[in-house]
Amino acid sequence: MRKAYTRRRYLQMAFAALLAFAVVFLASVFLAETVYRSILSRAANSDKKSGVFELYTIGDSSMRGLPFRVSPADVIYAFFSGKLAGRPLRVIELAEGGESIYPQAMRAIRTLKYRNRENPAVVLIYAGHNEQIGPYQSDTFPRRILEALKTRVFVHSLLALRG
Repeated sequence: MRKAYTRRRYLQMAFAALLAFAVVFLASVFLAETVYRSILSRAANSDKKSGVFELYTIGDSSMRGLPFRVSPADVIYAFFSGKLAGRPLRVIELAEGGESIYPQAMRAIRTLKYRNRENPAVVLIYAGHNEQIGPYQSDTFPRRILEALKTRVFVHSLLALRG
Protein backbone atom coordinates (compact mmCIF):
# COMPACT_ATOMS: atom_id res chain seq x y z
CA MET A 1 0.00 0.00 0.00
CA ARG A 2 2.86 2.35 0.75
CA LYS A 3 4.33 1.73 -2.73
CA ALA A 4 1.10 2.70 -4.52
CA TYR A 5 0.88 5.91 -2.53
CA THR A 6 4.45 6.85 -3.43
CA ARG A 7 3.92 6.08 -7.11
CA ARG A 8 0.70 8.14 -7.18
CA ARG A 9 2.45 11.03 -5.43
CA TYR A 10 5.35 10.81 -7.90
CA LEU A 11 2.96 10.93 -10.88
CA GLN A 12 1.12 13.91 -9.37
CA MET A 13 4.40 15.77 -8.89
CA ALA A 14 5.51 14.92 -12.45
CA PHE A 15 2.18 16.09 -13.85
CA ALA A 16 2.35 19.32 -11.82
CA ALA A 17 5.89 19.98 -13.08
CA LEU A 18 4.84 19.29 -16.66
CA LEU A 19 1.83 21.56 -16.30
CA ALA A 20 3.98 24.34 -14.82
CA PHE A 21 6.47 23.98 -17.69
CA ALA A 22 3.65 24.15 -20.25
CA VAL A 23 2.18 27.28 -18.64
CA VAL A 24 5.58 29.01 -18.52
CA PHE A 25 6.33 27.98 -22.11
CA LEU A 26 3.00 29.25 -23.44
CA ALA A 27 3.32 32.49 -21.48
CA SER A 28 6.79 33.08 -22.93
CA VAL A 29 5.51 32.38 -26.46
CA PHE A 30 2.65 34.84 -26.04
CA LEU A 31 5.01 37.43 -24.57
CA ALA A 32 7.49 36.98 -27.44
CA GLU A 33 4.69 37.32 -30.01
CA THR A 34 3.40 40.48 -28.34
CA VAL A 35 6.87 42.03 -28.26
CA TYR A 36 7.47 41.05 -31.90
CA ARG A 37 4.18 42.59 -33.06
CA SER A 38 4.79 45.79 -31.08
CA ILE A 39 8.27 46.10 -32.62
CA LEU A 40 6.80 45.62 -36.09
CA SER A 41 4.08 48.16 -35.43
CA ARG A 42 6.52 50.69 -33.97
CA ALA A 43 8.95 50.24 -36.88
CA ALA A 44 6.12 50.62 -39.39
CA ASN A 45 4.82 53.76 -37.71
CA SER A 46 8.25 55.37 -37.35
CA ASP A 47 8.75 56.20 -41.02
CA LYS A 48 5.19 57.20 -41.92
CA LYS A 49 5.00 60.49 -43.73
CA SER A 50 1.86 62.42 -44.41
CA GLY A 51 0.99 64.18 -47.65
CA VAL A 52 2.93 61.90 -50.01
CA PHE A 53 1.98 59.50 -52.79
CA GLU A 54 3.45 56.08 -51.95
CA LEU A 55 4.78 53.70 -54.59
CA TYR A 56 5.42 50.18 -53.26
CA THR A 57 7.64 47.98 -55.44
CA ILE A 58 7.50 44.20 -55.24
CA GLY A 59 9.53 41.82 -57.34
CA ASP A 60 12.93 40.32 -57.89
CA SER A 61 16.29 41.72 -59.02
CA SER A 62 14.71 43.15 -62.18
CA MET A 63 12.52 45.38 -59.99
CA ARG A 64 15.62 46.53 -58.12
CA GLY A 65 17.21 47.62 -61.39
CA LEU A 66 19.56 44.75 -62.09
CA PRO A 67 21.33 44.32 -64.49
CA PHE A 68 20.53 47.75 -66.01
CA ARG A 69 21.03 49.89 -62.85
CA VAL A 70 17.69 51.59 -63.52
CA SER A 71 14.64 50.19 -61.79
CA PRO A 72 11.03 50.57 -62.95
CA ALA A 73 10.46 52.74 -59.87
CA ASP A 74 13.26 55.07 -61.04
CA VAL A 75 11.61 55.33 -64.45
CA ILE A 76 8.22 56.18 -62.90
CA TYR A 77 9.83 58.68 -60.53
CA ALA A 78 11.59 60.42 -63.42
CA PHE A 79 8.52 60.28 -65.67
CA PHE A 80 6.37 62.07 -63.10
CA SER A 81 9.23 64.37 -61.96
CA GLY A 82 8.96 63.12 -58.39
CA LYS A 83 5.34 64.21 -57.95
CA LEU A 84 2.09 62.37 -58.50
CA ALA A 85 -1.40 63.80 -57.91
CA GLY A 86 0.20 66.97 -56.59
CA ARG A 87 2.08 65.09 -53.86
CA PRO A 88 5.73 64.14 -53.57
CA LEU A 89 6.31 60.56 -54.74
CA ARG A 90 7.76 58.28 -52.07
CA VAL A 91 9.17 54.96 -53.27
CA ILE A 92 9.14 52.05 -50.80
CA GLU A 93 11.20 49.20 -52.22
CA LEU A 94 10.11 45.77 -51.03
CA ALA A 95 11.78 43.92 -53.91
CA GLU A 96 14.56 41.44 -53.20
CA GLY A 97 16.65 39.66 -55.78
CA GLY A 98 16.57 35.88 -55.82
CA GLU A 99 13.56 35.49 -53.55
CA SER A 100 10.45 33.51 -54.32
CA ILE A 101 7.05 35.19 -54.29
CA TYR A 102 6.08 33.88 -50.83
CA PRO A 103 8.44 36.00 -48.70
CA GLN A 104 7.75 38.96 -50.95
CA ALA A 105 4.00 38.53 -50.48
CA MET A 106 4.38 38.26 -46.70
CA ARG A 107 6.58 41.37 -46.60
CA ALA A 108 4.07 43.27 -48.77
CA ILE A 109 1.10 42.21 -46.64
CA ARG A 110 2.89 43.21 -43.44
CA THR A 111 4.01 46.56 -44.87
CA LEU A 112 0.65 47.44 -46.39
CA LYS A 113 -1.12 46.47 -43.18
CA TYR A 114 0.68 49.21 -41.25
CA ARG A 115 0.86 51.89 -43.96
CA ASN A 116 -0.52 55.40 -43.52
CA ARG A 117 -3.99 55.15 -45.04
CA GLU A 118 -4.29 58.91 -45.45
CA ASN A 119 -1.80 58.75 -48.31
CA PRO A 120 -2.79 57.42 -51.73
CA ALA A 121 -0.65 54.49 -52.80
CA VAL A 122 -0.01 52.13 -55.66
CA VAL A 123 1.72 48.75 -55.72
CA LEU A 124 4.01 48.00 -58.65
CA ILE A 125 4.74 44.29 -59.14
CA TYR A 126 7.34 43.13 -61.61
CA ALA A 127 8.89 39.69 -61.32
CA GLY A 128 10.92 38.64 -64.32
CA HIS A 129 12.05 35.34 -62.77
CA ASN A 130 14.93 35.32 -65.21
CA GLU A 131 17.31 33.54 -62.83
CA GLN A 132 15.98 30.11 -63.82
CA ILE A 133 18.74 28.46 -65.82
CA GLY A 134 18.20 25.02 -67.26
CA PRO A 135 15.08 22.94 -67.78
CA TYR A 136 12.27 23.15 -65.27
CA GLN A 137 11.66 19.66 -63.97
CA SER A 138 8.10 19.89 -62.72
CA ASP A 139 7.43 16.21 -63.19
CA THR A 140 9.72 15.05 -60.38
CA PHE A 141 7.99 13.80 -57.27
CA PRO A 142 9.91 15.92 -54.70
CA ARG A 143 9.27 19.12 -56.69
CA ARG A 144 5.51 18.39 -56.85
CA ILE A 145 5.43 17.77 -53.09
CA LEU A 146 7.39 20.97 -52.43
CA GLU A 147 5.11 23.05 -54.67
CA ALA A 148 1.97 21.61 -53.05
CA LEU A 149 3.38 22.33 -49.58
CA LYS A 150 4.31 25.90 -50.50
CA THR A 151 0.85 26.49 -51.94
CA ARG A 152 -0.90 25.14 -48.84
CA VAL A 153 1.33 27.11 -46.45
CA PHE A 154 0.87 30.29 -48.51
CA VAL A 155 -2.92 29.98 -48.56
CA HIS A 156 -3.12 29.27 -44.82
CA SER A 157 -0.75 32.17 -44.06
CA LEU A 158 -2.91 34.55 -46.05
CA LEU A 159 -6.05 33.31 -44.27
CA ALA A 160 -4.39 33.86 -40.90
CA LEU A 161 -3.42 37.44 -41.79
CA ARG A 162 -6.94 38.26 -42.94
CA GLY A 163 -8.32 38.79 -39.47
